[in-house]
Amino acid sequence: MLAQHGPDAVAPARFIRFIYNRIILEDACVRAAAVEALGQFAGRVPSVRKSVAELLRGCLKDENDEVRERVVLALQGLAAEEPDRALLFARLPLSPAQLHASLQAFQQRPAEALDWEHLPVVAAPVAKKEEKVEAKKEEKPAASAVFSVPAFAAYGPVVRSSVPVLLTEAETEYRVSVVKHVFASHVVLQFDVSNTVDGQVMCDVRMELQLEEGDEAQWSVESVLPCKTIGMNEEASTFVSLAFQPAEPAEADEVEVPEASFSAVMKFVVKDVEEEELDALDAIEGFDEEYEIESFRVEFADFVARPLISDFRGQWEALKAASEAEDQVALSFEDVASAVKGVLEVLGLYAYEGSDRVAMGVGEARGREA
Repeated sequence: MLAQHGPDAVAPARFIRFIYNRIILEDACVRAAAVEALGQFAGRVPSVRKSVAELLRGCLKDENDEVRERVVLALQGLAAEEPDRALLFARLPLSPAQLHASLQAFQQRPAEALDWEHLPVVAAPVAKKEEKVEAKKEEKPAASAVFSVPAFAAYGPVVRSSVPVLLTEAETEYRVSVVKHVFASHVVLQFDVSNTVDGQVMCDVRMELQLEEGDEAQWSVESVLPCKTIGMNEEASTFVSLAFQPAEPAEADEVEVPEASFSAVMKFVVKDVEEEELDALDAIEGFDEEYEIESFRVEFADFVARPLISDFRGQWEALKAASEAEDQVALSFEDVASAVKGVLEVLGLYAYEGSDRVAMGVGEARGREA
């Protein structure tokens, strides 16, 4: 944790002595981790690089092979020239779980090149907690499902995929959640439906949407992809594709985001079947059913792309003054740290390399006006 977040702290030099004490006092496993942490501090914080390098050289005579190997690796990385050194110590712009999810999504619809610019950014799958788990199933990223549908191939790359939003109570007989996949001019809604009713099979499952709040001229249903069957204790997906047209901006350099609220009704055919009758499902007569689910919103945060930046600090410093704007606003938060967190959530932003951390004491004197 210190190796990952410590170099981005307000005063990273304060951690050096604490980490070095672990090398003096702890066993080989902890010493190896401490050496790796010191290497991260030296590689990412130029002001402590020289002093940390001296501390690392003192560890070359450690009795443990792994500790010595990590020391050599760190010193070689520090001796490298830019940009090789930055590449060795740079913090990944996403977690390992998100990287795995993005690579899985990339395989569904590969671009010309595999780099940060072309790699889709998707939310990492959230592990579900269950009391009894008979077999571990690999959770696939939400974007993988929409990438595998040929009907959406012409929409281009995904701008952003949201995390699943539950639209029913968790204990109901039909559990429905929605994932919003935003493209350049379309929003694909992926409804994941779980059938928990014993002895029933859901057939021809589809969603019917109604615009509750928003401009009807901006939104239109382009296609509905029903799910053929959802068996007992199974989960499957049905899709609705919405085309949107942004409103005319008030200023030439502004971009209007089309926000809207939708109500939804799930329509399907219910068939009462026994387990031995599943092979003859088409011959069994069913009855039409409707199931109303909670309303949901497509909002500003869903349209905010999260680019992958391998060297955020360097690119931030390279920005010109014209890219910055400064203003004072009144927000209903107790302190600046809470305000930063709230703004990130409302606008769908992502903080790179600890840039969301607020220095101690900032804004305390101003209170709510900070």
